Amino acid sequence: MECLIYRAYTAELHQVYLYLRDRDTLDLIPQEIRKGLRKLEYSFAFDLTGDRSLERVSAREVLAALQERGWFIRVDSNESENLLEKLRNSGEK
Repeated sequence: MECLIYRAYTAELHQVYLYLRDRDTLDLIPQEIRKGLRKLEYSFAFDLTGDRSLERVSAREVLAALQERGWFIRVDSNESENLLEKLRNSGEK
């Protein structure tokens, strides 16, 4: 499956990688998550298979999310808090 990668940052400057099934699925990302992202920019596209090696996440997990909802988000942080939940809540302010 083709996978598009977009890069962004949270308000705390944690790097975020957004995996998309196609460009149209960008509109499927909940608005509360999109509001928590800074400088969303396209990076690259690649062919994603279940046995491909990805950093910090399972390719099978990403594939399942792409097939189910069209997108997957990975937040790079060493903090123990759930930054994805924080992104979701940032749109409620």
